[in-house]
Amino acid sequence: SGVRPRSSSRVGQYDVGEQLGAGRYSTVRKATDRRTGATVALKRVQIFSIMDSKARGDCVNEVRALQALQHPNIVRYADSFLEDNELVIVLEWADAGDLQNLISRHKAAGEPLPDRTLWAVLRQAAAGLAHMHERRSMHRDLKPSNVFLGSDGAVKLGDLGLSRV
Repeated sequence: SGVRPRSSSRVGQYDVGEQLGAGRYSTVRKATDRRTGATVALKRVQIFSIMDSKARGDCVNEVRALQALQHPNIVRYADSFLEDNELVIVLEWADAGDLQNLISRHKAAGEPLPDRTLWAVLRQAAAGLAHMHERRSMHRDLKPSNVFLGSDGAVKLGDLGLSRV
C-alpha cells in the first residue's frame, strides 16, 4: 500500500529506528535519511555538553578520524551535527551486524566460523588497520563488536572514539 509506519523519532533529516548498541555516553540507532531514503547508523552522544573534556575530546577525535580515514574497510563518515545538546554522527550502515554477533550465532548453533569466512574478515580488517597505520593512526579498541559486516561480504572497522590520529 506504500504506507510506512511512523518512526519513533526524528533527528535532523533522519527518521530514527531501532537501537543497535550503546556505550557509556552514546547510543547507535538505525535510521533512514528522509531526503535520500538511505539507511544509516546514527551515533548519538547524549550528554556531549556536560561531558568532561577528555570524553568530549574522544568524541571530536572520532569525527576527525572518520573524516581522515577514507577506506573501503573503515566505516564511512557521512556527517555530524549538534542537536539538543547531542553530538550526532552519521555513519555508513553495516546491514549484517558485527563480528561478535556472527561469532555468537555460530557458537549457539554449535558450528565454528567457516575458515573461508574467518580469513575474509581477517584480511579486510587487516587492510583497514594497515590504512590507519599508514596514516599514523591507531584504533586502540579493536574487538569483534567493532568489526562491522555487510551482507555483500564487506568488513568495516568502526567505533574509532579511542583511536589516535
